[in-house]
Amino acid sequence: MFIIKSPTNNHIKPLIGHYKLQKLTKMTLQRELIDKLVSYGLMRTTVQGVQ
Repeated sequence: MFIIKSPTNNHIKPLIGHYKLQKLTKMTLQRELIDKLVSYGLMRTTVQGVQ
């Protein structure tokens, strides 16, 4: 049986998984998630559309 890990486990959790939801702000998302995904080669408009 194959277990497929979701994009959340592979990409999002390693970047912001250590933050408590109450402490997660828009600026934190911008700095920790969006900017990093853009640096990996994803388009900013695509990444911002997902959030």
